[in-house]
Amino acid sequence: MRTSVLLLFAVALLLGVAPARAQTGKIAGTVTDARTGQPLPGVNVVIEGTTQGTTTDVNGFYTIVNVRPGTYDVRASFIGFTPVVRQNVQVNIDLTAEVNFELQEETVGLEEVVVSAEQEVVKRDLSASRVDITAEQIQNLPVTDVNRVVGLQAGVQGLNIRGSGADQAAFIMDGFNLGTRRDNTPYTNISYAGVEQIQIQSGGFTAKYGDMRSGIVNVVNQEGPRDRYTINLSASYSPATEKYFGISPSDPNSYWMRPYTDPDVAFVGTENGTWDEMMQQQYPFFQGYNSLAANLASDEDPTNDLTPEQIQALFLWEHRRDLTAQKPDYVIDGGLGGPVPLISRYLGDLRFFTTYRQAEDQYIIPLPTDGRKEWNYNLKLTSNITPAMKVVFNGMWANSFGTSTEDRGGTTRIIGTENTVQDGTGSTFRYNRPEDWMFGTGARSISDIDTKMYGVSFTHTLSPTTFYEVKLQRTQENYFTRPPRTRDETCLTQLSDPALNSILQPAINNGFCIDESPFGWKYEGATSFINNMRMGGHWAEFRDTSEVVQYQMRFDYTSQVNRTNLIQAGVEFSVTPQDINFGFVDQLINPDDIYSSWNETEYYAAIYVQDKLEFQGMIANLGLRLDYMDPNTEWYVIDDPYSDAFLGKNIDEFDEMLGGKKPVDPQIRLSPRLGVSFPVTAASKLYFNYGHAYQRPKPQELYRLSRAYTNDGVFHMPNPRNPMQLTIQYEAGYEQSFLDQFLVRIAGYYKDVRNQPRQVAYISRDGLVNYTVPVADSYADTRGVEISLFKNRGDWVRGFLNYSYMVDSGGAFGFPSFRENRVEQRRYEENTTDYYQNKPLPRPYARFNLEFISPVDFGPEAGGFHPFGDWRLSFLGEWKKGEYFTFTGGQTTVRGIENNMYWKAYRNVDLRISKNLDIPQGNLQLYADIRNVFNIKNFNASAFSDGQDFNSYINSLRLPKEMVEGWEEFYAQQDENGNPIYGNDIPGTLDKDYINDPNYSSFWYLFPRRVFFGMRLSL
Repeated sequence: MRTSVLLLFAVALLLGVAPARAQTGKIAGTVTDARTGQPLPGVNVVIEGTTQGTTTDVNGFYTIVNVRPGTYDVRASFIGFTPVVRQNVQVNIDLTAEVNFELQEETVGLEEVVVSAEQEVVKRDLSASRVDITAEQIQNLPVTDVNRVVGLQAGVQGLNIRGSGADQAAFIMDGFNLGTRRDNTPYTNISYAGVEQIQIQSGGFTAKYGDMRSGIVNVVNQEGPRDRYTINLSASYSPATEKYFGISPSDPNSYWMRPYTDPDVAFVGTENGTWDEMMQQQYPFFQGYNSLAANLASDEDPTNDLTPEQIQALFLWEHRRDLTAQKPDYVIDGGLGGPVPLISRYLGDLRFFTTYRQAEDQYIIPLPTDGRKEWNYNLKLTSNITPAMKVVFNGMWANSFGTSTEDRGGTTRIIGTENTVQDGTGSTFRYNRPEDWMFGTGARSISDIDTKMYGVSFTHTLSPTTFYEVKLQRTQENYFTRPPRTRDETCLTQLSDPALNSILQPAINNGFCIDESPFGWKYEGATSFINNMRMGGHWAEFRDTSEVVQYQMRFDYTSQVNRTNLIQAGVEFSVTPQDINFGFVDQLINPDDIYSSWNETEYYAAIYVQDKLEFQGMIANLGLRLDYMDPNTEWYVIDDPYSDAFLGKNIDEFDEMLGGKKPVDPQIRLSPRLGVSFPVTAASKLYFNYGHAYQRPKPQELYRLSRAYTNDGVFHMPNPRNPMQLTIQYEAGYEQSFLDQFLVRIAGYYKDVRNQPRQVAYISRDGLVNYTVPVADSYADTRGVEISLFKNRGDWVRGFLNYSYMVDSGGAFGFPSFRENRVEQRRYEENTTDYYQNKPLPRPYARFNLEFISPVDFGPEAGGFHPFGDWRLSFLGEWKKGEYFTFTGGQTTVRGIENNMYWKAYRNVDLRISKNLDIPQGNLQLYADIRNVFNIKNFNASAFSDGQDFNSYINSLRLPKEMVEGWEEFYAQQDENGNPIYGNDIPGTLDKDYINDPNYSSFWYLFPRRVFFGMRLSL
């Protein structure tokens, strides 16, 4: 079966029926006699500056396919008639730019007619919610990366599209897929300077797109010009600035320092000094230096005897790391393009466009690395072998370096600024002992991720209406996660800080050993006896030395067979060798260390056919896609999930005890796709789309067999027979333009998500067998409404506004845990709520961009210069409803009360102010980006030291009555008669006399106002 299917795909590939994600559009229209209105056959229609063109048919109709996205001038000419040129014709991916001509009979003195093309506000042939963003629009936003541009669109948060994670999205650059098969997440840190157009689509995919389920981001990069050189250079710089509103954690008055530096309590202890009870609750308990000194003096080791003053000096030495901002954030992004010197004209006008991007983003507080560093280099070579044949080479080399997100296992990712305050894992401070990783440099692993992509495409235009395209691509990712540098444990003879050295020198002379701790990584356990700060031990646990390579082959055939039918058909095939080795090492505490490794090669293929039917009152996209997945492995059919085979002592008999491996059958899935657009008028349309989208499970779910280092017992089992994940999508929308400048879009959607894996545990009667396996029994239902307003043209004011409302629910068929002991299992099933469906929770959000533009010639002129001309103010705002959570007093759970509270809404406004200056052969833009221009304080829900701190804070709020309904008896705010005291405090409210504020005052609010200075040069 498997051999025959693979052979079928190979034959189809050789026959030239394979898909490419062709990033092209088309130009079509009619040419008529301006006097009679009759169609003109045989008219020459060409795209100026290119070799593309055609002639009109007997009905005056023409089509030019395979047109790169961009802006063009289109010329129509015919003997006896005056030529007409339509300027600024905008071509978008997969869409038809309709350009009609009316030619006048040639008369003496009448020169070529040049008119500006009217851009369609409503794209009549688009049957889905999609946004096409040009390079000019991107450059005017107060952002400096593509990922941020994508995240501004309706229904999108980061790369999470309509409630689905980034691992369900496709990110495509120049037709090449930048997704990784390590965990299906896309690589997005591409250069800003080379981008010509970005297309973001959140539904209604045509059949040529597969192995994704949520959305598509298509990026088209520039090609080097044939006859000149261009330079695009931008740089953005922000001086070192704190990324939180409060004082530094290393400040003597911070939560982590004050009990040990405040003379009122430092020596006698926090409970014996002058602090009142409320003050004691705001800081950690400390017994005092006097007590610690007495304890040291009472043992039999004279070398560790320290005075109270020396212990305080030792504490300051262990906390000497300066946690204030030390380094700037910056982005350098540049591109250079043009003909390849000396050889261009001999090699089909060989031209290049190369870009380089380097960025450094400092963490909110320093970790083992101060921040995240990334660089990306891209080279694009283009050659027109003949007027009908084109070859493009695209190479990308990239690296990301920083502190690893992983702690216990999984795929290496690198912490981003937005989540460093949460220890990079999404968990809050109160569960992760932040003092360990703030004051030391060895608490977490560091990571390098290298990415290389090589792609070649060959396009052959057979006629103005038919072309095919072949694409070959190789992507390689290498992961290297390891501990930071090793700590130097040599005993110091003197300290670098003169003040501390003078206090501690007598102890050093007496044999007290002080090394460079807490800096550097140390495997063995080490804990400060002063405040229990960990300076070694279970630090930097995660390791990863994996390599994933993916080979992809595509061939796409496109033909406009007649005026109404654009046919596409094809196949794609990919081979993915994976050499995976990762795990975590922590032998000092439980649980056991885990190691995971596999070396497998996975196969994937697809066939599709697509027809775009274009009529006057309806445009339909009809498609059918067949996906084929082959894990290419053998695996067990497990009859007894509690078998002793899973015990480490039976590792050598594992295969025999489970009955041997059996081949895993490939999977074949068929996906129908339908999208229909109904142009109601020239300024409005209705659209609808429906489709099935399948995606392969992550390789970890297919191949990951994890064992414990200590006893070789099975910790995690794979399931290569898991089905492909499925999302069924429905969308209906309406678009209306008015005043020829505004576009309103209203879209509603529903997503039925199936076959999602979740971890199910199996526990033997004696508890020795205890492992998890992914089972595809999880589901989700997502529905929402999006409202968008666009104004992308016009003088003085441009921008957009969007609002997204979404609710989702989900659950699983069955229980996530099974016990061999039937009594325990029955008790578990009677009491658990794990199988309950998640309650739908709306969390709407909105964004706006308001751009004010002064005309180039606005205001007085001085020496040919308009000082008030071509200024731009671009405001970018965001609002998001606060996240829901459950609280019923903190000490008990009340049945039926769930997600009764929500945090304060998030609000932010950024601003870019820029001035464009015309310079010889180009343009210079100077700008300043002001992040959080109004210095809005958004509460950080991770600012709690522990669960008690969290409960004390929420219990001190005077909440609205609707938040307390159902658990009034546990509500802490009551008057002397026991009646509830209600108010309007929403979680996130601070600084009222009766509120017990969170302990981590440094991080109550994050990301204060910050200024980036920048410039952009275009030549």
